[in-house]
Amino acid sequence: MNRISAVICEFNPFHNGHEALLIHARAVSEVLICVMSGNFTQRSECAVFDKYIRAEAALKMGADIVLELPFPYSSAGAELFAFGGVSVGALAGAEHFIFGSECGNTEHILSAASAETEGELDALLKESSSPADGAAVRYDRAMRTLGFSLGANDKLGVHYIKAARKVGFDVSFEAFARMCDPSVYRSATEIRRMIYEGGTSSAFDYIPSKLHGVFPKVASVESDKLAQIEYLHYRLASADSREAFFEGEGGVSDRLYRAAAASRGYEEFFSNAATKRYTDSRLRRAALYELLGVKREDLYCSPEVTLLLGASEKGCRYLSSIRKNSLLRIITKPSDSADLSAVGLAQLEMIRRADELYSLCLVEGVPCGEFLRRRPYIEK
Repeated sequence: MNRISAVICEFNPFHNGHEALLIHARAVSEVLICVMSGNFTQRSECAVFDKYIRAEAALKMGADIVLELPFPYSSAGAELFAFGGVSVGALAGAEHFIFGSECGNTEHILSAASAETEGELDALLKESSSPADGAAVRYDRAMRTLGFSLGANDKLGVHYIKAARKVGFDVSFEAFARMCDPSVYRSATEIRRMIYEGGTSSAFDYIPSKLHGVFPKVASVESDKLAQIEYLHYRLASADSREAFFEGEGGVSDRLYRAAAASRGYEEFFSNAATKRYTDSRLRRAALYELLGVKREDLYCSPEVTLLLGASEKGCRYLSSIRKNSLLRIITKPSDSADLSAVGLAQLEMIRRADELYSLCLVEGVPCGEFLRRRPYIEK
C-alpha cells in the first residue's frame, strides 16, 4: 500500500491507547506522519514532556515522521486546532487521516460534518431558547436533534473533516474506535495526574513498556509554573498597555485582569475568573495568547512552516522526495529559515516564543534558546 497517512496528535504522553491507534495506522500506510502538538497543548497547558521526547516516543512506536503542530494552532479551540493539524498534514503530502473516536463510526462522523457544513446545525442553534446553557450544551442538544451523539474525539473528527473541506484538501478520513478497558487504558489526563503526583513509573501500567526508558523519571515541567507566570503577568501589567489579543475579546481579558487583582495568589486566579459563560480552557487560552502576543490573524492564515521533530530512515527518504514540491517549509536547522516569507518568519518566531516560555516552566532550568539548538530525533 502506497498511502501516506497522518495522525494529528498530542501524545501527552504516549500511552497504550495511542499504541493501538498507531498499530492500525501503520498497517494501512506506507508512510505514517504524526502531526504532533509542540510544547503547548490544546488545553493551553505545558506538555508533560517536551516535544522532542514525545517525538522520540512516537517514532519508537511506529511513526515515520513527526512534524510539529505549531503554536498557536496547538493551543487553539477545536476548529483552529483542526485547521492547523489538517493543513500541516496535507501540505506534507498526507492523503488519509486517522483519528481516535468514541463511536468508531467513520460514516456517522462524516454525516455529522455534512450536517454542520450544510447549515442544519446553525438553524437549530439560532432556535435555541437557552443561551445561558453555554455553547457546548446548546451544540450537543442541536446535534442530538439531528441524530448525532458525539464524544469529544468524535467532535474533533468533525472539525478535521470540515477543515479539509473548507480549504479544499482532497483527503480521506477514518475513525478508529478508542480502547476502553480501564485495566489497560487510561486517558492522557489521568496519566498526567499520576506522573505529576507519583513520578513516571506510577503510570507504567498504561504506557507501552518500550517507552519506559524514553520518558524521564518525572515530568519535564512544574505543573503549576505556567499559571504562576500568567497570574504575575495580569497582576503587574498596566491597564494602559492592554491590547486586543485573540480569545481575550468580549470582556474576557478584562475579567482576567480583575481576577488577578482580586486573587491572593495564582492558586485562586483562574477559579476567580471562571463563569458559566466561559470555560476554563477558554480562559487559559486567552491568558496564554495574551502572554505570547497572539492575535487573530496569527491563526486565520495557513501554516507555512513546521519543525521536523523526528523521523525514521524511511521518513527521511520521504521528506527528501517532497522537499522541493511542498508548500510547507519543514525546518530542521536554523539556516532553513533563511528565505522564508514575512508570514513564515512570524510563524517561526511564534514557535520560538512559545518554546522560551515553556523553558521557563521546566523543572531543570535551561539557557535561552535551548530548543533552537535541538536537532530532530532520527530513529535508526
